[in-house]
Amino acid sequence: MLCGSGLDVWLVDPRTGAELARGRLPGAAAHGAVADAELQPVFTALDPDRCVVRCDPRALVLLRRSAGTAGSWFSHDADLAARAPELCGAVLWLRERRAGWVAVDPADGRRLWTVAGGRASAWGVAEVGGGFVVADEGGSLLRLDADGRVLGRQPVGRRISALHGLGGGRVAVSGKGTLKGLALGWATGAAGLSTRVDTSGSST
Repeated sequence: MLCGSGLDVWLVDPRTGAELARGRLPGAAAHGAVADAELQPVFTALDPDRCVVRCDPRALVLLRRSAGTAGSWFSHDADLAARAPELCGAVLWLRERRAGWVAVDPADGRRLWTVAGGRASAWGVAEVGGGFVVADEGGSLLRLDADGRVLGRQPVGRRISALHGLGGGRVAVSGKGTLKGLALGWATGAAGLSTRVDTSGSST
């Protein structure tokens, strides 16, 4: 298990709590210290040898276990939310602090696309129907194609704070005091894309 504070990062045995290794991120001037995520995750594993850590306010630093190295890997042109990025569908997703998302190639840290949601973005992304689904805090789901283009928007509630993929075309969305399961169906008609959300299995 990885932990971090300031410029220090250390590896802990989750069974015993013993410290296995400790390192220091390269200069703070390049990327800032480990993000203060208020007890939320800041590390994301990319593969058995590599992981990234969110650093303030716009950076990801790559840690390579086999080489014992850490180095700047990705920098955005807008402030990012402090929480760790999410790996979904071979794409690394970061949430912008205000509104929107940025997608990064986990192989090399190259920016793939950005998504301007127009409203504050909720946590989470799901892979559905050959594309992706994200949510905004205003209570809408956004359907994206495999290249990050917005194909449709569907209101599903008053407020969404997080979205979780359940597989099989289903997602769960949570808000203040609510948890709702949604079965998603996407249809394309002559007038363009329409979306259908089956909430028959939802609960609050």
